[in-house]
Amino acid sequence: TTGKPKGNITTHANIQRVVKQTNYISLSERDTILSLSNYAFDGFTFDLYSALLNGGRLVIAEQETILNTDRLMALIRDENISVMFVTTALFNLLVDAGQEWMKGLRHVLFGGERASAAHVRKALQTMGPHKLIHVYGPTEVTVFATAHQVQEVPESMSAIPIGKPLNETEAYILTETSQLQPFGAVGELCLSGMGVSKGYLNREELTEQKFIQHPFKHGER
Repeated sequence: TTGKPKGNITTHANIQRVVKQTNYISLSERDTILSLSNYAFDGFTFDLYSALLNGGRLVIAEQETILNTDRLMALIRDENISVMFVTTALFNLLVDAGQEWMKGLRHVLFGGERASAAHVRKALQTMGPHKLIHVYGPTEVTVFATAHQVQEVPESMSAIPIGKPLNETEAYILTETSQLQPFGAVGELCLSGMGVSKGYLNREELTEQKFIQHPFKHGER
């Protein structure tokens, strides 16, 4: 996002938290996962290991297919895709293109920017509750930190919640001086737990700046 890519040092433990025995999605050897992510994007971590660590099947889409909604929808249908993670922008494009591609999917995970309630509402009408999962998380906390299984999107709702923390993840709303904020107060979202990576590759100073000491648990970040 800064124009200066940073290598993120991710561990095996960081990854297993996202795809094994999770509290937001169930994955198994029966799943076929579609990867739409560049291998350098943290979303690919979910795509690859959700299949590899659960005995599932991985389908990697070609760039030309990703850029063509008709070809992409055909791929989802022909390969019997059951689970896919997609950026919010591409999710919106696919929803606008039609709903047939959704019908065979168990779960569609979407995130990366503010979600459109109108598009999610439209997709929900086809897929039904609990199948659409809005995910949020910075790369430094290994792909996803929170998730929200969509059950309903009332007309009065203008934004989709980011949900609750994943297993082995904690979320705090803090002030600039690391004081815990009460419910409903504005603050900065700080994340901790098993998903926090080891830091930036060869960027010790930046790591010290961004990966701060846990204000409530000694020795943790």
